[in-house]
Amino acid sequence: MEEREQNMKKASVTVISLGGTISCTPATGGDGVVPTLGASDLVLSLEESASDVDIRPLTWSTRDSSEITFAELVDLAAEVRKQFDAGAQGVVLTQGTDTIDESAFALDLLLGTDNPIVITGALHNPSQSKSDGPANLQAALQVAISPELREVGTVVVMNDEIHSARWVRKSHTSNSAAFQSPGVGAIGWIAESHPVFAVKPFHAVKTPIHGATGAGNVALITAVMDEDPTIVDSILSLGYKGLVVDGMGGGHVSGGFSKALAKAAQSIPVVFASRTGSGSVLRNTYSSPGAEVDLINHGLIPAGSLPGLKARVLLTLLIRSGATSTEIADAFATHGGYPPRTTQPLHPETNYA
Repeated sequence: MEEREQNMKKASVTVISLGGTISCTPATGGDGVVPTLGASDLVLSLEESASDVDIRPLTWSTRDSSEITFAELVDLAAEVRKQFDAGAQGVVLTQGTDTIDESAFALDLLLGTDNPIVITGALHNPSQSKSDGPANLQAALQVAISPELREVGTVVVMNDEIHSARWVRKSHTSNSAAFQSPGVGAIGWIAESHPVFAVKPFHAVKTPIHGATGAGNVALITAVMDEDPTIVDSILSLGYKGLVVDGMGGGHVSGGFSKALAKAAQSIPVVFASRTGSGSVLRNTYSSPGAEVDLINHGLIPAGSLPGLKARVLLTLLIRSGATSTEIADAFATHGGYPPRTTQPLHPETNYA
């Protein structure tokens, strides 16, 4: 009875594990490590440092993050909502770092909740002397119970830094400081086990994407010098329902590539981003063939400040939710940081579902 009363006074946080480096142990009869530890194993390291928190472990999967799918993230978002409905004050998710920047943004778009959602992982597995998993998990837990995290959206906590899901990206293969938010920086940090927030993201998701249970894959290609435009025809023939192009500089491609993209935009939504990974694509500076004015005039949608990886996440969820071309253009204007659209898209009544 006494223990129950104490637990009722504690902040309740659900820790959901999805595998990845943070849960790896040496492989049996072979080299390297593989994810095997579940949520209950991971939270053992928090027993002393988090005695003021009621931790509820939940093992979702034990896989590499390269295996995560959009359909799984839709189901995971439903589980997160279920945990909040059951009384959790925050949810911490652990996964492999290879796709954290994608899954964090996807969950942010799917949930759109004021409740704290924190994602973390590790660059060094538990068998290494420099293992960073326990410290990252402890920091994530402290962030999850912070009242200042409300209305911020999904965040990624790594290396004592707090990053918005909207901006964060993995920028190094194995460094503990691999996660950065180019052009923006961290929104906060951990100081003496307590989170300190410097700013609140301007693009916190208020209206989640519902019903993203349909079908439809989106291709992501990078524009390069002397690229063969027939790759666009191949994408169409393979049945992709959308295309994101990481263009050069301000979002540019060659003139020949532009013609192929213009043809594709007549049947599927085509978005152009910048392969630089920082800054917004241009909209009305250059008008030569393949430049942004030409692309927009042919029905392509500018990604704004969203890099290609994030643009693909947004476009995939929109297509799978049955969004029309008008709704897709509006969503990219919103999440890309552009002013509201004043003109109709090329095919305003098209439904790409």
